[in-house]
Amino acid sequence: MRRCSASVFFAPPRAARLLLFATLATALFRLPGCATVDGSTSENLNDLLVSTPVEGVPVFVGVSPRRRDRDAELQAAREHAALQASRFFHLRGEAVFYTQRVGRRSGYVKSVSIDDDAMLAERLAAELELFDFRREENGSIGRFSLPGYRIDPIGFNSRDRLGKPVWLSRIPEIPGYYVGVGSAPRTRLISDSIENADREALFAILAQLSVDLFSGRLERSVAGRGVSTGSATVARAEGELVGFYVLDRWMDADGTFFTLAVCPKKSTR
Repeated sequence: MRRCSASVFFAPPRAARLLLFATLATALFRLPGCATVDGSTSENLNDLLVSTPVEGVPVFVGVSPRRRDRDAELQAAREHAALQASRFFHLRGEAVFYTQRVGRRSGYVKSVSIDDDAMLAERLAAELELFDFRREENGSIGRFSLPGYRIDPIGFNSRDRLGKPVWLSRIPEIPGYYVGVGSAPRTRLISDSIENADREALFAILAQLSVDLFSGRLERSVAGRGVSTGSATVARAEGELVGFYVLDRWMDADGTFFTLAVCPKKSTR
């Protein structure tokens, strides 16, 4: 899985303003030769957010919000992990960044949308094996592997000896890969927090593939005050990625979620 490509084109400022932010953890514990549904080998939530490949096998995190029937959270977590897996095989994403300044006032709109492959995600859900899980007060979260598939060695250890992320203070440089780090505040649903941080990481990767800017002049009539002038800049990137992979995630003490994602540079168009 080594192809990343992107094309860049531009939308008018008004269209950019209309773009909406797209948003999107029970589980079964399973290892080769054994299975359980009542515990986790992970000491805390952040241990479950690690998705570094295990012996070349890709790992995907699945999250489900709390449900009245807690046993139903297993399927929801599996479907969420399958969505992550489908994005590894193929992802079509769009990133828009719009800024404007009028007088002393300025603002921006930033959005990322993903055209997910629902049929691929459904097929992969049946192939996933969940090997670690935790049931929290607000839902469940688990880590799934995808046996039968392999990922090229990435050559980066995202945690130090104490289990702390080494990529939060400085974005790492990984030979052969585009690297993106995203963050998002804690929301009511942990799945939304993770999704928002993932999209920010995707935005960072798309921005590295090809970026251009379009600038224009703004004029705004204000009753009794005449006309205010300003400037606007909008850029839109759209790309098809193969090999987009989340290496690690982290929840800080204040509830902020962080995502570290990579995509191979080879075969980039």
